[in-house]
Amino acid sequence: MRSGTEDPQLAEVKIPLRPGDNPADGFWADAKDIGTQLQSSPARIDGPARAYTLRGKYRQFILRVTSDNVDEISSCNVVVKPDRTIDLVVELLQPPGQVPRPPQIPRELWSPAYDEPEPQQEYPMDVEPRRESYDIPNPRKRINSPSFDDYDSFRSNGPPPPPNHPHSNQGPSKVPRHDHSWQTSPRRLSPPRSFHAAMERRRQQSQSRDQDPHSGYPNTSVEYPPISPRHHQPSVAGVPGPLPPPVPAPPPQPVYSTRNEGPSDDDMTPPDEPFIRSVDRLIQEDHEGFSEFFRKRGSNRACDVVAQYTFVMRMFSMLVGRQPPGFVQLIEESHIIRALQIDEEGYLERCKETMRLLQKFGKNGSVIKDPRVLEMLLDTKSPPYGSNPPKKLLKLLQTLEDLWKTDGVHLMLDGINPPPKVPQSPRTSGPGENPPPLPNGARHVYANGGGRQKQQQPPPPPPSQPHVSQHPSQHRSPPVPTPPPPGSVGSPPPSDSARRSSQPSRPTSSFSEHR
Repeated sequence: MRSGTEDPQLAEVKIPLRPGDNPADGFWADAKDIGTQLQSSPARIDGPARAYTLRGKYRQFILRVTSDNVDEISSCNVVVKPDRTIDLVVELLQPPGQVPRPPQIPRELWSPAYDEPEPQQEYPMDVEPRRESYDIPNPRKRINSPSFDDYDSFRSNGPPPPPNHPHSNQGPSKVPRHDHSWQTSPRRLSPPRSFHAAMERRRQQSQSRDQDPHSGYPNTSVEYPPISPRHHQPSVAGVPGPLPPPVPAPPPQPVYSTRNEGPSDDDMTPPDEPFIRSVDRLIQEDHEGFSEFFRKRGSNRACDVVAQYTFVMRMFSMLVGRQPPGFVQLIEESHIIRALQIDEEGYLERCKETMRLLQKFGKNGSVIKDPRVLEMLLDTKSPPYGSNPPKKLLKLLQTLEDLWKTDGVHLMLDGINPPPKVPQSPRTSGPGENPPPLPNGARHVYANGGGRQKQQQPPPPPPSQPHVSQHPSQHRSPPVPTPPPPGSVGSPPPSDSARRSSQPSRPTSSFSEHR
């Protein structure tokens, strides 16, 4: 419609649709999706222009393109027909400060709720003529009727040309008054010559009355231009002079707005948009996974969100580090997120963290298989209103990881056996502590500050032979000797034992001996 003629064009874009309450009414779509996909296609709209669609009797604008080809798009609901089509009308965008043009709506788009405009007149630019005389009451003097001389002049000059205006024979026109000068109407017909003569005589009478000193009227004589057949002065006696010529309107001043005329960062087309579209084509090569991802995109169940995470991680492993055809830049994880049209804050971090923890505590977990995690992954019921199962699943996995790090032995619940407990090594004696008693003939050997290197086990002593443990740092009284049984080796004499106990200890010994 910008060129003045209708130019039907067809553009096909892929956008998500939401079914309406009544299938016969069509679908709902987001205007931001339509504008973004349309402006990134070969059928993009160059500025200055704006596009709208009809919603009942209203025009709903969804796209605005400035003269610098900057797109301005906002998110709003748009009605899509049941055949999945939408009619967009593109019109010229007027510069700031100028009055907008009347709406130009194609006739086939008019709905019963839309008021059909009146048919255009034969001469749309003509101005309706004003009445030939000003109906201003004059309490002092009435308007004189034309004299017989006027009629004689009319008969002598011949009949006037036939009027071509439809309202000329219907009395005064009741068309609303227009703010245009009556002198600028190109369709106005000159009145009869007799009428001009009568007006001239009345003007002379008015001038003579103004020159009379006894007259109570002020001198309001005005110099009138000569009357021509194509110029008409409808002034009458008692009526003020003609209106002054219209002063041309000053040129429109530029309108300055306090708001930021520039587009926001979100509305600007990124410079790497062709690169993102190339990544999107690589992702769509997995038709089944791509379709499954978008089917589960609107679900909030934990199983569906994990399926989305699985597809995203698979795309990471397949595409990250590759070069799309025709580009030198390498694909990164953020490019895949943008190609999938994921704009949720923190989506990438939640995806990677959830999948990492599921490898430990999920269905095929390398650490454990927690029944609560398995229950959430197998739950296909619709979650209650206001709940967030994906966030709850991530919180449970993080709790399991914290418990496993601090107390992994008692982590298992609900009857699942914990992993076997690792046996601890026996506690050894340091150089300043008393070693435990050993059988007769055994001894502790320390090296490099008391670390135990070797423990020797001599043959067991006879059952009746008591042993005495003696340490250099301890002094004990000798045990009472008992008579050895027959056939056993006798213990040392008591005098020798007492003599050894009375001797001072040797602190410089590097080992303790038990006999």
